[in-house]
Amino acid sequence: MNSKDKLEFNKVIDMLCDYAYTTKAREKIMKLSPFLEEHIVKTSSEETNDARKIIDTVGNPPISSMKNIEKHIDIADKGGMLGPKELIEFSQFIISCKRLKI
Repeated sequence: MNSKDKLEFNKVIDMLCDYAYTTKAREKIMKLSPFLEEHIVKTSSEETNDARKIIDTVGNPPISSMKNIEKHIDIADKGGMLGPKELIEFSQFIISCKRLKI
């Protein structure tokens, strides 16, 4: 039995994927593996604590505004044109990002 099996890591990954809002987030979660070095565990734990403090202070980030952003970026990168609906979604995403900085 390997360490992933002992930790039931795949179950944890599946649970995290249930909370992922975007396909890209799910892909990143699926690539995760257990940390094997203590300093990496400590650093990641500090990052998680910092993120929790931000959420407790400011509230949950408006992730719903990210829903179609990747698709819109792909279209624009390929030289495609975004319509009014896509531009409004983009502006909502930018406004959400600005709110997170405050």
